[in-house]
Amino acid sequence: MAFVSTVSSFHGTPVASIQSTTCTRTRASTNITMSSSPQESISRRTMLTTTAASLGAILFATTINPSPSRADGLGDAVSKTLFPKQGFNQPATLQPGKVSMDQELLKDPKVIKGISELQAYRKKVDEIANAFKADPQMDLAKKVKDSFNIPSLRSALNVVNAVFDEDTQKETDRVVRNILQDINEVQTAAFVKPGLQRTAKKIEKTQGWLGQLGKHFDQLLSFY
Repeated sequence: MAFVSTVSSFHGTPVASIQSTTCTRTRASTNITMSSSPQESISRRTMLTTTAASLGAILFATTINPSPSRADGLGDAVSKTLFPKQGFNQPATLQPGKVSMDQELLKDPKVIKGISELQAYRKKVDEIANAFKADPQMDLAKKVKDSFNIPSLRSALNVVNAVFDEDTQKETDRVVRNILQDINEVQTAAFVKPGLQRTAKKIEKTQGWLGQLGKHFDQLLSFY
């Protein structure tokens, strides 16, 4: 007992007082933590609920009307919902006549030839679309394969795309990728097993992708 008394008096504060102060501080700390926790929880819950609702609405709309135009915008819509940063995942802003390009390179015979080839491919899109409209059960895969030499098309796209400056190419690269992807989507949408007929839904979807392909060709060619 004498030893305990000496230790307490040595520190200048009774042991009971120290314990009381420590308990009081612990309760105060606990109260602060408990009072802020519900607000943080509500904030997180609100953010998650809003994000889930936005994505749900996007997916629901696409399911109800799974057209290529909706499918084309679904990725952007999801990205903008999850990554709403300024200057990030922004829509294309390029306008014909307002892009930066190398005027000297534009006169290069290879570039001129590449543009001419793309214009010819654009006409083939209309030819395929008209043929498919006349006969929705046609062998579309063969028609597309005969009309588009993919390695040659890719080479022409790369040549004509080289006339733009680096910043502009960030936008035109996306159009180039869309053109190549659209061709794959047309064939995928039109595919049917041997002996089966295309349904009205498949016909509509295929026509939609052909429309997208023509649209992206027009968008790229409008810059020259």
